[in-house]
Amino acid sequence: MRRLLATAGVSVLTLACAGSESTTLASGPALIIENQRPLREGDQAWRVDSSPLLTIGAGEGLAAQGDTMFEFNEITGAFVLADGRIVVADMGSSSLRFYSEAGAFLSAVGRKGDGPGEFRQIMGFHRLRGDTLVVNDNLAELDWFAPDGGLIKSGSSGGDGAGPVQVAAILADGTPIAVELAGFEQRGRYQERKLTIQRVDARRARVDSLVTLLASQETPRRPGVMSQHFEFTPLLLLEGAGELLVTANTAVYQLDLRDRNGALIRSIRRSATPEPITAAMKSQARERGIRTREEGLSPDDPRWIRKREAFYDSDPFPDQLPLIHDIVATESGELWVRQYDAEHELTKSFTVAAPWSDVESRWDVFGADGRWITTVQLPGRFSLLDATNDRVLGLTVNDDDEQGVRMYRLIKP
Repeated sequence: MRRLLATAGVSVLTLACAGSESTTLASGPALIIENQRPLREGDQAWRVDSSPLLTIGAGEGLAAQGDTMFEFNEITGAFVLADGRIVVADMGSSSLRFYSEAGAFLSAVGRKGDGPGEFRQIMGFHRLRGDTLVVNDNLAELDWFAPDGGLIKSGSSGGDGAGPVQVAAILADGTPIAVELAGFEQRGRYQERKLTIQRVDARRARVDSLVTLLASQETPRRPGVMSQHFEFTPLLLLEGAGELLVTANTAVYQLDLRDRNGALIRSIRRSATPEPITAAMKSQARERGIRTREEGLSPDDPRWIRKREAFYDSDPFPDQLPLIHDIVATESGELWVRQYDAEHELTKSFTVAAPWSDVESRWDVFGADGRWITTVQLPGRFSLLDATNDRVLGLTVNDDDEQGVRMYRLIKP
């Protein structure tokens, strides 16, 4: 079905049919790709096998026998390398561990410390062109490794004194992209937090500022009431996708792809209608929030309960659920976008790599051209970290909270 799009300053360039509803538009120098339906759905939709190809850790295999190379304490990230090997960044052991395509342990690099090739705390893990690996150490240092684990270079903590910056993504050419708090703005009953996206060098010193975007909404500070993020708040997502940076506000289904100078190159949109936040969702969020522990206070502490009750009594919720939850960019140029799910949000547990829950997840897959290819359903207790042409790799956690990585075969009918 053709849709007539009447948008000021926007001209239609092409209409891609091939079984989908996808329209490409031009708005100034940027392209807008409007997606109504995926190319492949129903029996032609991609899916994963019901049984995993392999599991590394999570109390299975050699981990059950006490082999410490299969025990993880806070996985930060994992990738499938071009030759099929799997690399896992583990914060607890301060190491990168390499495994064969079949899951056999091969080698490990790194340990706790401040010297070259040592880590204080692995807070981020990135893969660049040619499988160069970059560790964000303690949010203060970037360490670069070859695909075999050899140390290439290390950058010490820096900055230009203008405020704290945190590296959030790294482009394929090695350009680090950082974010810095740009202040707050009162908007109705909410307080909006703004972040400036910056290009920085390996020492985290600012090269230039690219764009300032809305990062989140918070309740305003009031006497006796906490100021904080609230459940279902829209958030800013950032992801490096080859030479481009992907930014998205989770309240709308739009992925903005920017070049290394911050210029908008392409926007990918998908037709989606946000769900209203119900009274039952608010009640469940309140119960969960009151049980959450704050440092120095137990969940049963009356002071904590009073603070949390006052917070939830202020009805700190938007009217609608966000539309997207996460973005994973693959080496092939695909963007995997997790659809927002209230049940996951209200039952999730946190790890550094990704939140997880028992809830199955649905991921929309977009090609490098911006067209919506398909939607893939992934199992519960599996948080996607990487995807190849025929496999998906993710974080898994067993009933004893033991972490590991798990791989499934990706079937493309």
